[in-house]
Amino acid sequence: MPEIFRFPGCESFTHGLGALETLPFEGWIQLAGLLGAHEVLVKPRAGGMGPNDFGLGTELLDGIDDAELERRMTVERNNGRLAMVAIMGLMVQDGMFGEPPLTYMSKNGWWGEPVQWYVQHINNCQSSIDSVVQNANVCALPRRIGRTQMRASAKLSEGPFIETETYPKEMEMSAAVPFLRYPQVLKGWVGEEKGFDPLGVTDALPVYWVREAELKHGRVCMLATVGWIAVDMGFRFPGDKFQAVANSFQAHDQMVEAGYMLPFLGAIGTVELYSGWLLYQGWLNEVKRDAGDFFVGKNFLPKEPAKEKDMRLKELENGRLAMFAFSGIVTQAALTGKSWLRKLLTMATTCMRTLCWSFIFCFMVMTIWAMLLVDVVQPLILKLHEDRGTFADCEQCLRAASSVMDANLLLFKTVIAGDGWGKIAIPVIEAYPGTAVIFVGSLLTLVFGVLNLIVAVVVDTFAEARERDVLNLAEEMETDIEMDKKFLQKIFDRVDEDGSCLVNLR
Repeated sequence: MPEIFRFPGCESFTHGLGALETLPFEGWIQLAGLLGAHEVLVKPRAGGMGPNDFGLGTELLDGIDDAELERRMTVERNNGRLAMVAIMGLMVQDGMFGEPPLTYMSKNGWWGEPVQWYVQHINNCQSSIDSVVQNANVCALPRRIGRTQMRASAKLSEGPFIETETYPKEMEMSAAVPFLRYPQVLKGWVGEEKGFDPLGVTDALPVYWVREAELKHGRVCMLATVGWIAVDMGFRFPGDKFQAVANSFQAHDQMVEAGYMLPFLGAIGTVELYSGWLLYQGWLNEVKRDAGDFFVGKNFLPKEPAKEKDMRLKELENGRLAMFAFSGIVTQAALTGKSWLRKLLTMATTCMRTLCWSFIFCFMVMTIWAMLLVDVVQPLILKLHEDRGTFADCEQCLRAASSVMDANLLLFKTVIAGDGWGKIAIPVIEAYPGTAVIFVGSLLTLVFGVLNLIVAVVVDTFAEARERDVLNLAEEMETDIEMDKKFLQKIFDRVDEDGSCLVNLR
């Protein structure tokens, strides 16, 4: 928390073990008083569940059975044990490296110092060139690179793509994740200017392998996202079995029952074998191949190198976005059992007519104020420019209210978008206070009146459409009934302890 939030007056205090040195004497007195008061005044309640029951939060335990009570108490004990081990680890790390873990990680990255930092002061590892016993080779003091990196390079970097990361003296931070260091091995690859590797995967694996996997998964998720949306919109392959698919979430199980998944799995296996062979050949430099290149569709890439690199970056970033999008779509479908796209389209189509009429109404009100700007404010702007030289460096300001359309643009920018009040409105109001009626009046009528009215009408329109959507309501009722049945079944299973399906007074 100290990396994120500090209490007022405590901004200069260090945290971690450093707090022991910066905490003032009165702070120690307060801390001792708080701990002493807790030890003296806070006692286990009478008639409680044991010496660990201080009467705090016991209302959360009312009405639960003994098994659930035991489970929650076990969870609390386990979390307490884990917290004790965690705080000891944090203190050891702080004492060894001189700074708290998050501060250390922001400076030295996720993996931290190399292995030899821990053993550099061990006597058995300090043999010199003239020593009788040469035992440095049995310690974790590498002559060139770390042992972990050496193993990774030996197993995963056999071929022309051997990468040894070198770090500059001043730590370069990632543009995509500013609180993490820049992965140096990404230089020369597409997306090097972003430096996106938040988990530090390229510290342990070669970029060629990582980029191959990232591009393949990104392309699959882009196709999967489009396919999921198409099914939710009602598109199906010809055939009764395909037409009978209710939604994308149920498609897998229904296709397994129909017997289509085995040929589909075979087709995917064939593609995977081919892509694996290409990866192997490219890794050994047997063929000239970039990571993720399957020699399909390269004719669509621009001929200029800069534009080609930009297109490849767009594919990479869209693939990353698609992986997150597909994960969210599947999670939503699994949790709710409903199609997200149907509700979105229903809301959009229902509100489109209302939004169109609302835009026309807003434009009409804004045009009335624009005519006042043309007749009243525009001459004052020109006079202010001639007398005081105001707006000398702003040509657009001099013609901001010269016509109704220009005045509409001024109102949209100033009132609705909330941008540029200091450009025109403030200087004019200061010179001619009467014009505040126009500027403030347009603000009140458009922002607090028309826009809020539009929001209220749109919400009310969608609520009426939802009430008329009998099919959607029926599906929601069926879902609620199924959830109630499952809940009741859990209650019956808990009551029927012997599994006899009989209930008696005992």
